[in-house]
Amino acid sequence: MSTRLKLLFCSASFASSYGGPARSVSGLVEALVAQGCEVGIWAPDGSGVKNSFLHDGTKVTRFGQHFEESIRDFGSIDVVHDSGLWLPHNHAIAVYCRKQGIRRVVSTRGMLEPWAREH
Repeated sequence: MSTRLKLLFCSASFASSYGGPARSVSGLVEALVAQGCEVGIWAPDGSGVKNSFLHDGTKVTRFGQHFEESIRDFGSIDVVHDSGLWLPHNHAIAVYCRKQGIRRVVSTRGMLEPWAREH
C-alpha cells in the first residue's frame, strides 16, 4: 500500500513581483501534484491564494490565513518546505515544526552566500 506524500511549501511571497522563488516554487508544486503528492502553498502576505504562476484548475491548495491556521486546515503534513531563513515567519515556521515534530526542508536560495550574510 502506498501513501500519498503531503507537503506545505512556504515562501515570503508568491506575487509575480517577488521574482524567481515565486515562479520556481509554483512550478515545483505543480510537478509534485502531477506525481500524486498532496501539496499546499502559504505566504505571510497571503499571495498564495492569488498565485498567478499556478495553472487554472490546479490541485494545489492555496492558503491565505495565518501559518498555524493553514496547517490545521490542511491536516497532517509530512514535510514543510520553507524558502527562506532570515524573516520572522521563517523562524516561526521552524519553531512550530520542531514543536510538532514536522519535518522541515529549507531552500536557502543563496541566502548563505557571503554577500547575503554581510547585508
